[in-house]
Amino acid sequence: MHKHIAAVCLAGLALAGTSMAQAAEPAPHTGFYVGGAVGGSRYSLADAGGPVVNKDSTGTGLKLYGGWRFNEHFGVEGGYARLGKFSERVRLGSTEVEQRGNGRVFYGAVTGRYPLSESFALNGRAGVAFGRVSGTNALSAGANPIGSKRDLMVGLGVEYSLSRNLAVTADYDHFGKLSRNAKGGLWTVGLRASF
Repeated sequence: MHKHIAAVCLAGLALAGTSMAQAAEPAPHTGFYVGGAVGGSRYSLADAGGPVVNKDSTGTGLKLYGGWRFNEHFGVEGGYARLGKFSERVRLGSTEVEQRGNGRVFYGAVTGRYPLSESFALNGRAGVAFGRVSGTNALSAGANPIGSKRDLMVGLGVEYSLSRNLAVTADYDHFGKLSRNAKGGLWTVGLRASF
């Protein structure tokens, strides 16, 4: 009988110790995090000034980012996105010209998170994007997609927690104008690690 009481007491102490250790750990959705994601980008280009013969306005993109969550709902984030390549062939008079480019973005944003359950949450970002499009241009200055621009950006997504420190993410980020005549956005799926 005494052995059973001692076993119950030891189990109770062990459970209490585990509970106190868990209580001392920070909440799983606060603090520093980093992430990476890959996906597809889409460009929106200004009117080329002539009939478009062939156009590929989608690319393969990637996003690397890091941030700090002040609490479960609010934080800040900074990142880099490479949006991949685009091309456009346009008929101007009797000739065809082709322009090619690729975009990249640095951004800083405030973040919001809304938990739906223990594992699922919605997330959002709003901030400023510093975009740049490099490549070749064969069109007039009014349709030239090459250049750089600062614009507002927004992002929305969902996350699924695999563990206390690792989550799968699916996001869409619209970076606004990357240059005077090109806008861009990126759909991604990736992983985020919290520390």
